[in-house]
Amino acid sequence: MPKIFNEILNQWVCVPHKPRKIASLSPSVTDTIVELELIGKIVGVSSWCTPYLKGAKKPVLASVDKANYKLLEKLEPDIILTTSGIHLKLAKELHSKGYNVFPVQLPKNVFEIISNMLIIGTITNKQRKARELAANLTLQLEKLRNTSVKLKKRPKVYAEVWPDKFSITFGGLTFTNDFIHFAGGHNIFSGKPLDYFTADFKEVKALNPDIMIFVFENLKDMEQTNISLLVKKRGWEDVKAFETGKIITDLQKDLPLTHSGPSFMKTIKLLLAKFEKLGC
Repeated sequence: MPKIFNEILNQWVCVPHKPRKIASLSPSVTDTIVELELIGKIVGVSSWCTPYLKGAKKPVLASVDKANYKLLEKLEPDIILTTSGIHLKLAKELHSKGYNVFPVQLPKNVFEIISNMLIIGTITNKQRKARELAANLTLQLEKLRNTSVKLKKRPKVYAEVWPDKFSITFGGLTFTNDFIHFAGGHNIFSGKPLDYFTADFKEVKALNPDIMIFVFENLKDMEQTNISLLVKKRGWEDVKAFETGKIITDLQKDLPLTHSGPSFMKTIKLLLAKFEKLGC
């Protein structure tokens, strides 16, 4: 079994030439493996992967940071694929216990999403299929770019996930920043060399976005959050997006701003449609 040096783990990882049993502990990796037509080789997933299995049922091996080791021992995956970021702690733990775990880097832009697809395709002996998928997505990105430039004006956009819990927004070093750009918008924090952070509410007001996006993890949180009160609490009554009613609220499952698998193209198209509906 060949060994590959994984820079994220700073360790050598054994990678089977043709893996028969794959455990995927990241939604983006699961999305990629399914698109590579390898769903039959997936023996287990994380609790966040279900939406990307296209109806297939797979055992849940892990949450974000905890693994079911009894089930892992029973299923005996050849390789465990995941990403860095919040999954890194678990990846290191699995490696320390002797599992062949290979995390890919959490992407900072859409091109790194495509790069990860090629890496996963090579590791799973599906490089040709991965290149076809990458070429198709690149072509779609170019078509979207040509469409988005037809918008009357590139609107300034503030996007936030998990409002009133963590209130996370996106800097220039995130793939979500690219989603907004390819959809024809301009992330107000695109110039910040940051990834995920909680914004200074006074800075948001000063930047005066044309559109505000609030994405919730579940329906209960969305229904219980009064956006008007939230905006007033933050001192945003005079922000253009609030004054003109250009506020988008949605669920993460319907507008997955934090998902970095091949289905990211759907997210960009959804954003573009929403911007157009708002008259941008």
